[in-house]
Amino acid sequence: MCRYASAGRLYTLAQTIEHTFDQTFLLYVASAVDHGMAAAEAIQKFMDKYDLSEEDLKMETAYKRWQRYQKKEKERELIPLW
Repeated sequence: MCRYASAGRLYTLAQTIEHTFDQTFLLYVASAVDHGMAAAEAIQKFMDKYDLSEEDLKMETAYKRWQRYQKKEKERELIPLW
């Protein structure tokens, strides 16, 4: 490690990259679903586009992540903003 790449900074960078990837994934799938594509097909296309294998991201894990995202979005719609 050097003074520019401390363990804390590398952890923060890794978390930022992971968050960005997750948001890109969820927005891609949401957009595809909004345009009539099935979620499983959209997830598979995302994995193909970014050359992700089953070892990198399991299909079941990705689908569960998508379901949790949908649930959170529905809950946000229920919260009154007045």
